Amino acid sequence: GWSSRGIQRRVKEMLEDVLKTVKADKTRIYLTGVSMGGNGAWSFATNFPNYFAAVAPVCGFGSEEVAENIEAGALKNTPVWNFHGANDVVVPCSASDSIVALAKENNVDVKYTRYERSPPPPGYASYDGHASWMQAYSEKALWDWFLTKSKDIAT
Repeated sequence: GWSSRGIQRRVKEMLEDVLKTVKADKTRIYLTGVSMGGNGAWSFATNFPNYFAAVAPVCGFGSEEVAENIEAGALKNTPVWNFHGANDVVVPCSASDSIVALAKENNVDVKYTRYERSPPPPGYASYDGHASWMQAYSEKALWDWFLTKSKDIAT
């Protein structure tokens, strides 16, 4: 999955190849992910803590490794805005509650939007509350927030 360091290294190498060939602002590399990708966003950001200007996990969770990395200061210079639906039946909101609380305890610049009610993904009515990305990615404030963040990346 996305939490594998080997996969993350390959994705980072691909991103670096893209950044060599396209005109891009390398101080504004942002990371977001949904569900397992939300866990991947937490994991990728804590494994490569100086790479992203900001991170926005959505309806994800943090593994034990992510927690250890946060406690070790991995995100001390990386702002995070986490999103989750309180009624999520796929990834319990408590997963975000826990990792966000840990991040705050470790002085991470973290925001948390916990939607009281999120919809199910289209076509998956039994996954009630899991499509909080529909709300998160519709928030202009998220995109404005990203654009206020920049960082010289360490490759």
